[in-house]
Amino acid sequence: QGCAIKAAASHQVPLHELRSAMMLDTVPYDIGVLLDVVTEKTETDGHDDKATSDDNKRDKRFVNLIPRDSTLPASGSALFQLANIKQNGVTLNAVECVVDTSTF
Repeated sequence: QGCAIKAAASHQVPLHELRSAMMLDTVPYDIGVLLDVVTEKTETDGHDDKATSDDNKRDKRFVNLIPRDSTLPASGSALFQLANIKQNGVTLNAVECVVDTSTF
């Protein structure tokens, strides 16, 4: 907020316009949860053996909870399914999704 006022003042914005301006603080990046998704291998090679954990595919997936440029305070929610019904807990990694704009 202070930075915006100083920038406006340095560019000769009239003081009466600064006093009536509403400053909103926003989220600079998407904020969400980074999931470690395990996909079981479905292909069979003719054996009746169960697939081991080494056969499973692991991927990272970002679930956006608070979109970029949301005004503060902000909140978000999502519903997730447990991997196992008797699971004792879950660890969530909250992250900012920073997109490398140099690739666009």
